Amino acid sequence: MDWWRSFRDSIDETTSEIRWFLATLGLIGTIIVISWRWFLTLVIWQRIGIIVAVSCLGIIALTFVVDWLRKKNIEQIPDLLAKIDQLTLDYIDKYVPNDDSEETSIGLAKLTGIETGQFRAAVALKNKNKIDDEADRIFKQYEKSNRFKKVSENLQNLLYISAYLNANKVGLKQVTDTREYRRLYKRIKNLQRMVPSSETNMKINEYWQWSEGLYSMLLTFKPSILMPGLQELLPSKVVAGSAMMQTIFEEQTSVLISAVRESIIKYKERNLKLVTNSSDKK
Repeated sequence: MDWWRSFRDSIDETTSEIRWFLATLGLIGTIIVISWRWFLTLVIWQRIGIIVAVSCLGIIALTFVVDWLRKKNIEQIPDLLAKIDQLTLDYIDKYVPNDDSEETSIGLAKLTGIETGQFRAAVALKNKNKIDDEADRIFKQYEKSNRFKKVSENLQNLLYISAYLNANKVGLKQVTDTREYRRLYKRIKNLQRMVPSSETNMKINEYWQWSEGLYSMLLTFKPSILMPGLQELLPSKVVAGSAMMQTIFEEQTSVLISAVRESIIKYKERNLKLVTNSSDKK
């Protein structure tokens, strides 16, 4: 039913444009009917002149319509980012890797610089108290290692995690490999290419980078990826911490989407002010 959802979403997002199009079409049709008799009274050269003039005006009007639609579509980008953001979270919640790989988990621990040997030993022994203690130690170790890093360094580390998970077939690339996601992603990317503001483009790119990094980090807290056989042994503190982390990441991506929206509004207001000032000078 992907085609039906796609069709329904398109209708929902273009309802306003459809109403304006039908109203304009009705108005043009009425004008044509009223003026047709008058047009027939003209001689041939007058008719040709009227047709040429109307055609030129029609082309000019069409360029205005195309420009308006382009700007209108660009304004939809924040809403579409919010939609793809929620879609990604839904996919992460439902995602289950095809197989458990201990090598992937060990490699991930090395990449993040966290010692997990004792934690693994506790899982192998199914010692819940030891698992709880080791989980505490790992959280504190990760927090300490990132406390004094620059924002750019944290982002780079997150993107390394994303690339590593993707290479091992358990990353966001696999999680979002659906027709619905690809369709929405392609639509946003096409609109982004039409964005006239470099600042807005940078804000959109910031969302892509940080959401990829943060949600890849969120993926590492899925027991089947973090460590095979851990699901039934997870301490309540770890479960709560994972849920809290998801909430924090959602809040961060929401701020990034808001920044995109603000940038678009500022660009629109700045252009409007320039046009107004130009008209006043004339």
